[in-house]
Amino acid sequence: MARTKGALNVKTRNAFREAETGLFAGKGDSVLRYLLKLATDSDQTVAVRVQAAKVALPYLKPALSAVEQTNTEPAMTLSEDDILKQITDLLKARPDLINQAQATIARESVSPVSDVKAGTG
Repeated sequence: MARTKGALNVKTRNAFREAETGLFAGKGDSVLRYLLKLATDSDQTVAVRVQAAKVALPYLKPALSAVEQTNTEPAMTLSEDDILKQITDLLKARPDLINQAQATIARESVSPVSDVKAGTG
């Protein structure tokens, strides 16, 4: 005779019965404590310790969840015209930045190979 869909098998029913009436009846936190004790007990086999840790872990550390990555950087949503307008406004307010930018570009464009050929490197 087959079980009806969703019905518990004998082993599961026995485990529930033991949980309700046995050593841990009414002591939910004691089960976790017991699992942690098993997981850290050096007298237990490695297999028992690993299994206890696996069972206890979901109750100790939250599982990672999928999170949608959204772009919160406003510059990434600007059009080229908007960026050009911001640069123009900045340079109108700070004309000295043009000279600083040109000096930076000139420094970065000097390659070490040309310095070696010129005898300066």
